[in-house]
Amino acid sequence: MKYPIFLLIFCLVVGLQNQQANAQNDGSTPEVQAASTESSEQVQEEGLRMNFRNVPLEMVLDYMSEAAGFSIIAETDISGEVSVWNNRPLNKEQAVSLLDSILNEKGYAAIRVGNTLKIVSSGNAVTENIPVRTGNDPAAIPQSDRMVTQIIPVRYTGAKDLIENLEPLLPENASMTANESSNAVVLTGTENNIRRVAEIIRALDTSISGISQLKVFSLKYSDATELADVVKSLFEAPQRSSSSRGSSSSRAESFFSRFRSGSRGGGESSSSRGESSGGDSEALQAASRVIAVADERTNSLVISAPDEYMATIMQLVEEIDTNVDDITELQVFALKFADAYEMSEILKDLFDDSNEEQTSSRGGFRFGRGGESSRGRSSSSSDESPRV
Repeated sequence: MKYPIFLLIFCLVVGLQNQQANAQNDGSTPEVQAASTESSEQVQEEGLRMNFRNVPLEMVLDYMSEAAGFSIIAETDISGEVSVWNNRPLNKEQAVSLLDSILNEKGYAAIRVGNTLKIVSSGNAVTENIPVRTGNDPAAIPQSDRMVTQIIPVRYTGAKDLIENLEPLLPENASMTANESSNAVVLTGTENNIRRVAEIIRALDTSISGISQLKVFSLKYSDATELADVVKSLFEAPQRSSSSRGSSSSRAESFFSRFRSGSRGGGESSSSRGESSGGDSEALQAASRVIAVADERTNSLVISAPDEYMATIMQLVEEIDTNVDDITELQVFALKFADAYEMSEILKDLFDDSNEEQTSSRGGFRFGRGGESSRGRSSSSSDESPRV
């Protein structure tokens, strides 16, 4: 009789404990769910704040997962530190665009599928399931670091010829192939790089490009944008009036004759070429066929021109793209008895005209990148004669 009583008491005690435990759980669950819902709504209202200074890249990904609700899949080892901050809150799409730029700088790329971000190396991103676009209008390509594949139709120029010349302009994490059957360029990379290449292709893809030669010059000392302006000014399109056509023609022919009659030789005189053309200047004929485009990222000059003018343009680029260290020399003289200011005025009066003559006799065009054009060698002497 005692055992059934003890068993009954034991069951009552266990039942009471289970009820208390369930009551505690039931009381805590709504609080957790409410806190989670409140946090999500707060992020949507206030936006995402990407403020990080010298933090691991993984911490940024953790924030994107926690605050924006993304699932992060890392298919490569992630390392490196990040410094990024913004004073205004970002929406979800803006935060992803900023993350693309951060990852691209560190050699990674984010492949987005819904609310999932797969992190891969930039080199492997070209083989992933990334968006595919079609079109040759650079203005329609967004300016972002998102990885995409762009199919660029080409109308006049051969797609195969284009990629052979434009591949040196691509970064390592981009790829370019030609589809000869449709005469299209297939380019995979960030939208910023694709937009840049599309601008070059649009400038080169003209109705006369089929009879032109395409060449890319990698410049060492000159600025590509300034040099492109020089080439375009020499071959600017002729105006309707005969007087303007004559000025454009004479300017280009005068420039060509300078190279043909120079020390290098190897060309006909401008008069003989003019006679063989039956009175029509070859420079005038080439005016609408020479195209110069600058690629600022690689400081390269892309030229499309007829074969007969490419040699002259190559010589022009070679003449301009030279180091100016051998032209300007700087020396410092410590004077013992003379006044430095008076001596400088005397030297200015003595060598002012000769300096101008020497500069013009060199006949060189110099277009420096930043401060490179003014670089010179510096030395110090107290008894050496000045060299001007």
